[in-house]
Amino acid sequence: MKQFISNHFLPVCIGIGVVCALAVVLVVAGMKKDKNKNTPADINNTQAVTPSAAVASKPTDAPTDAPTDTPTPELPTETPTPTPDPHAGMVRSALTNEWISKEIDETRPIAVMMNNLLPGTPQSSINKAGVVYELKVEGNITRLLAIIEDWKGLDKIGSVRSARKTYVFLQMEWDPIYLHFGSSNVAQPFLNRADVLNLDGMQYEGKVYYRSTDRVAPHNAYANAEGILWGVEHKKYSLEHADHYVRDHFKFAPDDTPTLLSDGQDARIVRPGYQENTPWFQYNADDGLYYRFQYGKEQIDNVDNKQITCKNVILQYCASEVVDDKGHKVFTIHGTGNGYFITNGKAVPITWKKNGDYDPTRFYYQNGEEIQLNTGKTWICIVRKQDVGTVKIEP
Repeated sequence: MKQFISNHFLPVCIGIGVVCALAVVLVVAGMKKDKNKNTPADINNTQAVTPSAAVASKPTDAPTDAPTDTPTPELPTETPTPTPDPHAGMVRSALTNEWISKEIDETRPIAVMMNNLLPGTPQSSINKAGVVYELKVEGNITRLLAIIEDWKGLDKIGSVRSARKTYVFLQMEWDPIYLHFGSSNVAQPFLNRADVLNLDGMQYEGKVYYRSTDRVAPHNAYANAEGILWGVEHKKYSLEHADHYVRDHFKFAPDDTPTLLSDGQDARIVRPGYQENTPWFQYNADDGLYYRFQYGKEQIDNVDNKQITCKNVILQYCASEVVDDKGHKVFTIHGTGNGYFITNGKAVPITWKKNGDYDPTRFYYQNGEEIQLNTGKTWICIVRKQDVGTVKIEP
């Protein structure tokens, strides 16, 4: 019996022992493995925490001084630096609506009778004019009246030619110093008026005016700022505007909402119909300006060598008559009439009105609203009613 137990149970016991030993080995290995892993099971396994570790991790009951929040000191508020106003101390020009100094605005401009015959071209300092008037004086030739407000630094202005009656009344709208070299017999009585502050080259050659050597007379008479100031002092003229001056001569559109004339006809080329110099204005869509041509080529300023440009073109249709045997023309610029306003490549019909000598000529849309010019130079072509048929506005 003993032999039977030994023979039959010994292998079983041995097997059980081997299994137990193997289990022990696996448990030990697992414990080592779990001990080396940082898992949540380790944190919750209280058997793995030693008494000393448990004590160390237990918060003390002793009161502690908790740190208090220290208020952040208020820093001084920095005042933002204001953006400088680029137009501080400046005003809008009555001629162009551009920004100019108060000194220029408060000083009388000059109104210059400029030669427009081919031997008298190109003109000098005409690009400084904010407003230019053009009309026939005798026959088919035209003369220009340039209104210049920033004139005190100019060395060469002209060439200067003789006055005509219509121009005397046009210049009165601007209350200027009127520059001319002689006059027609019809104009002379009006030049003698006390309210016409004129400097005549027939009296002041060598003082106000000088002769250039690059042209022959009468196409070589010029003025400069130094001479004009001498003439103003000599004649005891004031450079301050008279009380009757109407500064609000034109109405201008705001810079951010310019006049577009979107309902007008296309006006890429404008021909006022003058036969002698055959001028035209050509629109450049890139800069929104009209470029001036005459005598078959670009009309330039002889001082800066730049082509003449303008932002606004006005065609003013007026009655006229020949008043002497020399063919001198006088235009009816008092009263009412019609014409065209051209800007930004478009043209619309307008009416005009002028009441008194000092009153500015006002221009109106056909609905009666006064037109708004765009900022920049304005060229006014006064056209005889009988010549209206020669005017061309081309798309």
